[in-house]
Amino acid sequence: MRRRQSLQRRTLTDVIMRRRLLSTTTKRRDGTPRAYLPKIFPATFERSEEDSDAFGGEENLEALRSLDTARDGGVIERQLGHACEQAIGAGRRCRHGYAQAVLYAPIYAVGGEGGRLRAEHATCWLTCPRLVERVDALEQRENGIHDMAARVDAEVSGEMRRGLLKAHADAARVRNYLIGDDVARRIRSAAAAAAAASNADADEDAKKVDFIVNHTGLIGVSMRGLEETKTWKQIKCLHAQMADALVRGRKNNPIGARVLDDLEASGFDTTGDDECRRRCEV
Repeated sequence: MRRRQSLQRRTLTDVIMRRRLLSTTTKRRDGTPRAYLPKIFPATFERSEEDSDAFGGEENLEALRSLDTARDGGVIERQLGHACEQAIGAGRRCRHGYAQAVLYAPIYAVGGEGGRLRAEHATCWLTCPRLVERVDALEQRENGIHDMAARVDAEVSGEMRRGLLKAHADAARVRNYLIGDDVARRIRSAAAAAAAASNADADEDAKKVDFIVNHTGLIGVSMRGLEETKTWKQIKCLHAQMADALVRGRKNNPIGARVLDDLEASGFDTTGDDECRRRCEV
């Protein structure tokens, strides 16, 4: 009897969640469409070795390209509770085959293609509900960000700090690769024109887009004076650091890698468990 009631509660929860998803995928809160750039992760990679390394190398590119809108779109909506049109690449997949994090398109055009450009602060997003909850606990109840900052500060070799700074620098490299040379030039040109204009005529949006794309690291952290910024502000968000490690590979984000290592050392299986599948399946 108890098992039947439990199944009934699960079924009711699933129905409610699906109704919420349907209501959030029809249109945005303000009703304005967005055209994300790029629409999908590039099928070929024709850049420098440094660009390739920023995405985790050749072994990771295939995983990023595995994101399929038809197959993964509904799952990501289920995970997040809302539509996620800006997801263009899949991070590591769990034991059930679901992406645990996604790569975001760096910019979008308001009103559709050809509209004014806006930029996304986030490069990656943690989608796995189980990992999100565990990292929530680390940040909110276990002082996770400040504890991690203390470990970075105390490390004699400085390896974690160098890796953290590189992860932030890689974010700009990743954005510029994804948007392509033509759009990158358009952004820089518009920002230069705005800087040269009088205050009354300056295009503040153009300057903001350029700043986010070219002068911020992960999660909007400013690259200006970053080395002098307090360590906990460099880290800022363990969710974002873990997402970056899951999307671009552990070697590219030592903070995210260390959080994953710590969870696994505590007995928490970061690839999932037998029960978590129902939270993502559609």
